[in-house]
Amino acid sequence: MKENLLIVDNFEPEAVLTSGDVAHIRDKAGSMAAKVVVFDSITERKQMEETLRENEQRTRLKPESILSPEGNIGNLELADIIDTPGLQALMYDFYKLAHIPMSIINLKGRMLVGVGWQNICMKFHGAHPDVCRHCIESDTQLSRGVPPGEFKLYKCQDNMWDIATAIMVGGQHVGNVCSGQYFFEGEPLNYELFCSQARNSRLVLFVPLLQSGEIIGHIALDEPGERYQFSEREIRLVEGIANQAAVAVVNAHLYQAQQNAAETLEAVIENTNTLIAYLDQDMNFLMANDAYVAGSGYTREELIGRYHFDLFPNEENEAIFKRVRDTGQPLEFKAKPFEYLEQPWRGVTYWDWKLAPVKDAACRVIGLVLSLVEVTETIRSERLSGTLNSLNTIINSTHDFDEIMQKVAVDAAKAIGCNKSSIEMRQQGYWEVRYIYGLPQEVLGKRFNFQETVGLEIMVKTKQPFAINGNDVNKVLVPRIIDTFGVGSMMLMPVRVKDNVVAAMRFVYEDARVTFAENQVDFAIKLAAALSLALENARLFEEERKAAQKLAENQNNLEILIKQRTKELEKVNSMLIDEIDMRKKTEEALRLSETQHRQLIEVSPDAYFVFAQNKVLYTNPAALQLFNYKNTEEMDITTLKNLIIPEKFKEIENFRGSQEPVHLGEIIIGKEAFLPKTVEVSVIPVVFEGEKANQYIIRDITQRKEMEKEIARLDRLNLIGEMAAGIGHEVRNPMTSVRGFLQLLENQELDPKKLEYYDIMIDELDRANSIITEFLSLAKDRAVKLKPTSLNSIINSLYPLLSTDAMKQDKRIMLKKGDIPNILLNEKEIRQLIINLVRNGLEAMPSGGGLTIGTYEDSHEVVLFVEDEGTGIKPEIYEKLGTPFVTTKDKGTGLGLSVCYSIANKHDAKIDVKTGSAGTTFYVRFKMQKRLEMENVG
Repeated sequence: MKENLLIVDNFEPEAVLTSGDVAHIRDKAGSMAAKVVVFDSITERKQMEETLRENEQRTRLKPESILSPEGNIGNLELADIIDTPGLQALMYDFYKLAHIPMSIINLKGRMLVGVGWQNICMKFHGAHPDVCRHCIESDTQLSRGVPPGEFKLYKCQDNMWDIATAIMVGGQHVGNVCSGQYFFEGEPLNYELFCSQARNSRLVLFVPLLQSGEIIGHIALDEPGERYQFSEREIRLVEGIANQAAVAVVNAHLYQAQQNAAETLEAVIENTNTLIAYLDQDMNFLMANDAYVAGSGYTREELIGRYHFDLFPNEENEAIFKRVRDTGQPLEFKAKPFEYLEQPWRGVTYWDWKLAPVKDAACRVIGLVLSLVEVTETIRSERLSGTLNSLNTIINSTHDFDEIMQKVAVDAAKAIGCNKSSIEMRQQGYWEVRYIYGLPQEVLGKRFNFQETVGLEIMVKTKQPFAINGNDVNKVLVPRIIDTFGVGSMMLMPVRVKDNVVAAMRFVYEDARVTFAENQVDFAIKLAAALSLALENARLFEEERKAAQKLAENQNNLEILIKQRTKELEKVNSMLIDEIDMRKKTEEALRLSETQHRQLIEVSPDAYFVFAQNKVLYTNPAALQLFNYKNTEEMDITTLKNLIIPEKFKEIENFRGSQEPVHLGEIIIGKEAFLPKTVEVSVIPVVFEGEKANQYIIRDITQRKEMEKEIARLDRLNLIGEMAAGIGHEVRNPMTSVRGFLQLLENQELDPKKLEYYDIMIDELDRANSIITEFLSLAKDRAVKLKPTSLNSIINSLYPLLSTDAMKQDKRIMLKKGDIPNILLNEKEIRQLIINLVRNGLEAMPSGGGLTIGTYEDSHEVVLFVEDEGTGIKPEIYEKLGTPFVTTKDKGTGLGLSVCYSIANKHDAKIDVKTGSAGTTFYVRFKMQKRLEMENVG
C-alpha cells in the first residue's frame, strides 16, 4: 500500500478520494500508527433526495396554506415559503462584494441557502455524523431566543464563532439567517481542543491548514487501534506538515495567478491602441507591441536591438530619456510635437507619451517603458476648428471680398499643413488664379482653359471635392498644371453661389505620399460653404450699394424738387393741389421723412388737430395741453365748438369743405372766465390715413399779445418819463414862486373871505406839486440804490399808518407774513409801492371790508401780495392797468399804479393781477437772484 500523505485543499472544492487513497503513518518499530484519509461527504446529496420527496408530498398543501384565508402558515416550513434559487443567487452576489459567508437555516438545522462556507464546515463538520450533530445543535439550540430585529453572537460546539438573527413570518419564528466559521483577530488557536474533538469523533488527529488566519484545508487521521495515543512529537510533526502544506498550496496558487497575470498583461499590451515599447538601460529596443511597430514605420526586426535615437533622432528627447534613466523618475508629456526626419511626408506629429523606469530589487534602473498615444489628428482638428472660427469671424465682419479671399488662401493652407494653396475664379471659358500662398508671384493672374483643368471640371460637374495623389497625378493632370503648382498630391474644393460653382480652392502637397485626412476635407468643405456665403453677401452688398447710391440720387433730386415746390407755395397758394398731387406721386420716397415730420409736429409748440366727419382723428401734445385734455379720445367737434367764441366758430364752419388753406387770424378762446387765450388759426385740407380731413394749426399767441401790451405800456411810461424829466422842473419853479407870493399876500390880507381863497389856491398848488412829484418818479434814468432789506420789516413799519387810514374809512387791514429771506430793495420806493397798492385797495372796497397784506416764498421768488374785498376791476380798465392818467377815481391822477409798475421794473420785479367779483389781488414777484446778490454783497 502506498505510504503518502493526502491533503484536502479548499481551492479544489470537488476533490474526491476513493477508498483506496489511504496513507499510513508508522511508529519507530515500523508498525502502522495511523491512517490519513479524506472524507467525501454524501450527506448533502442524501438531504437533497429527502427534501425532494418531502416537497412532492407538500405540493398540494403549499399553495392552499399560503393563499386561502383559512390556511395556517404554521403547517408550512421555511422551504415552502422562500424562493430558494432567487435567494441563493442574491446571496452569491452579496458574497462576491463582501466575502462574508451566509446561510438560511430552518428550525430543524437544515441549510436551505448558503454561500462562502469553507470545506472544514461543508466536508467535515457537515459530513461526519457525530460532528454534524454538533452543527445542528448549534444552529437550533444556541441560536434560540433571538428577538426579532436583533442578532446573537455565540461559539458553536465545533469551537468557531457564529452569528444569527431570526426570520419571522406572520409573527412566527420559521428560521435563522446565519454567518459563521470565524476566528477573531489575535485569538489563539487551541490545537488540543481540535485534537480532542477529533478523538471524540473517532478520529485520532485533526489539524487545520491555516493561511493568515483563514482555514484553507485540513489533515485528518483515523485511529489505527482502539487505544492508540499520538505522542507530542508526532502531533508536532503533523502540525509542521500542515504548515508546509498550507504554504505549498498558497505558492501554487500564487504561481498560477502570476502566470495568469503575465498572460493577461501580454494580451492587454498587444491588443491596446497605445504604442508600448521596452528598452534596456542603454536605450536599445527589447520589445515593442504591434501598435508601436505599426506606428513607427519600421518592422519589428528593424526595431529590436537597435538604439532608439538611431531610428528616431531627436536631441531633446534623447536628453529626456537619459534623465529618466539616471534619476529613476518617470516623465510625462502632453501633445509633444515630433518630426520624423526619415519620413518627412508625415509632417509634424503630436504625441501624449510617458517614460517610466523599470528597477530591480536594488532599485537600480534596468530598463525603460515607453508608452505613446498619437494625438496628431486631435491637435490638427482643434487647429482647423480654430482657424475656421477665425475665418468665419473675418467673413462675417467685412464685405471686402479681396481681403477675405487673401486671408483664406494663407490661413487655410497653414491650418491644413500643405505647402501651397490658391483660389481660382471660373470665367467664360477659363479659370484664373486670383489668390495664392506658397507659390511664385508670377502664378498670380495665370489662366487655364477648361481642357487644361480636368480636375476642376470634374469638380464643377459633381459639385463635390476632388482629391488626387501619387501616380494618379500624372495620369489625370496636364504637365502645365503639375509644373505650375508643383503637385505631389492635391485637393480641389468647390465654392458655389446659387448651386453654381464660381470658384475653387486648391490645396497642394509637394510629396505624393501625403494624403488628405478626413478632418482636413471636412474643414475645406465647411470653409467653402462659408466662402459661398461670403460671395453671395458680397454680391448682395454690391447690389445694395448701387441701390443706395441710386436712392441717394433720387432723394437729392427729391429735396431739390421739394424746395422748388415750397417756393411756388410761398408765391401762389392756388398751386397747393398740384403740390399735393406731386407728393402723392412721390409718396414712397417721402415715406422716409414721414417719421421726422411727425416728430416735428409732436414737439411743436403749436397745436395740431385733424378733424374729419365731426371726429378728432389726431392731436399733438401741444393741442391736448392747450385744451387741458389727456388723450385724443376725450375730444370731439363739440369740445372745440364749446371752447371757441361762437362768432369765430361759425366762421370756421363756413370754410368746411374748402380745398384751399384758410387763415382765420386771431381768435379768443375761453378756458375759464376772465382768463381768455388768444390764438392764431389756420385750416389746411389734408388726406389723413387715406381719408379727406382738415388740419387745424392753432398757435397760442396769448403770451405774445401780453408782451406786446407790456412793450406798449413801457413805451408810454418811457415817453412820460422823458416828458417828466424834460418839463418837470420848468413847471415846479414857477409854481414855487406863485406859492411864495400867495403866502406873502395871505399874511397881509385882513379880509377873512379872501384868506379862504388864498388857502384854496395854496392847497391846489400843493396838489399840483404832488402830481408833478409822482410824474417825475416815472423818469427812466432816475438812479435807485438797493441794499439788503427785510420786506416784512417795511410792512411792519407802515402798518400803523395804513391801519389808521383804514379805520377812518370803517375798514380793516390784516397781515399775513411768511418766512422770507432779505432781498435787495430801495426801502423808500417799496414803501411808496405798498402805500399806493393799499390805498387803491381801500378805495375799491365798501365800508366794513377787509384788506390783506402778505408775503411768501414761491420757488425762486419772494412774493408781496395785497388782496382786497372789492368788486373787481372791469375788463376795459383791466386791459389798461399801469397806463398813466388812467383812473376810476373822481379826483385821481392815474399815476399811482404807473408809479408801482415803474418801481417794480427798477427792482427787476413783475406785477401780476388776479381779479374777480370777490375782489382783486396784486402780486409783486421779486426774483430770488436779488437774495444771492445780497449775500455776495454781505
